[in-house]
Amino acid sequence: TTEIYTLSLHDALPICQTGVESLEFGDIDIDGSIDGTESLTLNAGTGNIEISGEIGQNTPLRDLTLIGNLTDPSGDPLLIQVQNFIQADSFTTQNDLTLQAGGDITIDDINTPGDVSIFSIDGDITAGRIDTGNDLADAGNIDLQAQNVTIASANLQSLNDIGGNLNIDDRKSTRLNSSH
Repeated sequence: TTEIYTLSLHDALPICQTGVESLEFGDIDIDGSIDGTESLTLNAGTGNIEISGEIGQNTPLRDLTLIGNLTDPSGDPLLIQVQNFIQADSFTTQNDLTLQAGGDITIDDINTPGDVSIFSIDGDITAGRIDTGNDLADAGNIDLQAQNVTIASANLQSLNDIGGNLNIDDRKSTRLNSSH
């Protein structure tokens, strides 16, 4: 029998050993900061990864891989910065989301009523559906900057107010399969 435990990180967590830190748990709850110059993989399997703290704000991680259902229950804007790449499953936030990497950023889907800003200095952005639609207020904006940008679809609709803007700054090519 395999037991799955919940990992809760409430204080600052420095990632400073050489190599890849790989943590595999059930649910993972991060409400402290994570900084360091090495790589980190958080694997919740089919569980949830709740991120309320900042990742890489003071010292960007080398690489970040997040496996699980990513959520931000705090309602605060969320910032994730890494040196090389970010790879993540679907992400749901209650406010703005900013992802910054030196290399590639790959994420399945993003759902938030706030703004989404994704910046890759020398890599590509690949994403599924990015949804900043909001039924109660203005929809969020989507800003994407990378060498190449590929997203499956974007929803920037608001039922009662102003829809969001989609801004793509790519240095090579853009591929958007659909938007609303």
